[in-house]
Amino acid sequence: MLGYFSATDKPSHVLVVNLDYKLEVVAPLVGPGSLETFEASSGIWTAVADKGAAGKATKLSLPPGGGKLVRVRP
Repeated sequence: MLGYFSATDKPSHVLVVNLDYKLEVVAPLVGPGSLETFEASSGIWTAVADKGAAGKATKLSLPPGGGKLVRVRP
């Protein structure tokens, strides 16, 4: 499931959630610009590894019922 967020009419953040509460999933994600993921335990944004799309694409490993916050790099 994807939830889009922004302070303007153009979304800048997306919350990607695994709706399967039993199994981990790997979710591919492609954005309109370079992407960063948020690590809640440290409070740090990290650029995604370049998958040949200038940091615009990634694969997110999501634990059962878990999620990941992603943003387009400001």
